[in-house]
Amino acid sequence: MALTPDQRETLGTAVRRRRLAIGMSISAAADGAGMRRNTWSGVEKGTRDTAELTYSRVERTLGWQPGSIETIITGGQPATDPAFTRDDPGDEWLARLEEIRDNPHRSQHLRDEAAQQIERLRTLLEAAAAEDNARQTGS
Repeated sequence: MALTPDQRETLGTAVRRRRLAIGMSISAAADGAGMRRNTWSGVEKGTRDTAELTYSRVERTLGWQPGSIETIITGGQPATDPAFTRDDPGDEWLARLEEIRDNPHRSQHLRDEAAQQIERLRTLLEAAAAEDNARQTGS
């Protein structure tokens, strides 16, 4: 089903809002949905139609329940999938840095630099979590 320009704009706005709300880059979202970055960007801008067969991939990537895109197109609100989880990107960075730090085949300089970066990243993630907690509790 071809979407009207208004439907494309409505869908694009909802997709962009959700992607930003879960802290996902356009590239990560596009990868998760199995499409090119420019295709995802076009969906968000409302300049590109999305084939119905890709709806489920977009919904899964954004943590929406099946049928949410159809609901958005007809003027409703998407339903969040309660089972949706998104790995913290900081965890990926930590894991990669730890691999470098612990690899005896890496130079000592590189291993030391990775160890310093791990401490910096942990400090940054802890500060961000504290800010989020303060914001949520209203303090």
